[in-house]
Amino acid sequence: MRSDGTPEAEEVFWNSGSVNSASASSTSSSSSSATPDEKGGVGEVDALVAEVKKLGDDVVGVVGFSQGAKVGLEVVRRLEKEGRGPRVFVAVCGTVPFGGGGGEREEGWRRYLERGLVKAESVHLIGEADPWRGESEKLVAVFEEARRKVVRFKGGHHMPLEEGVNRQVVRIIVEACREGGRE
Repeated sequence: MRSDGTPEAEEVFWNSGSVNSASASSTSSSSSSATPDEKGGVGEVDALVAEVKKLGDDVVGVVGFSQGAKVGLEVVRRLEKEGRGPRVFVAVCGTVPFGGGGGEREEGWRRYLERGLVKAESVHLIGEADPWRGESEKLVAVFEEARRKVVRFKGGHHMPLEEGVNRQVVRIIVEACREGGRE
């Protein structure tokens, strides 16, 4: 735990990019020495969580693409910690929630997993030709096995283009909402 109350694993998470709260996506940062608050990461996720809470029970899901998936993951994680949280989380070509390289990266991953698994139903869309496919595959492990679905599609680091894949994802999301009493 850092002196500002931020878990060390969260600092590693945020040192891999800064968050743009308007779009829930992140951009890379050239400074790895800044704390999450200096980079806007932790404070901006807190703002996103507050925004979602204002919407109340109308929020049934969170969708994130690429680095936006790791931001969405953290929003869902924080909401679940408060006993709230959406029914479904969709990660499209998601990247993993930690920074660094080599051993530091693996240590960050281990510490992140120690925080526990996310309980929301999850759908992970993974492009077979995505250069970050390995990160998308790793992200799946953050979610409870019985509540996660993985959908692989032909293509790279983009939204799936195949109508059949998109229909499959829609069915999974609708089913998750039905199971939770929402539609």
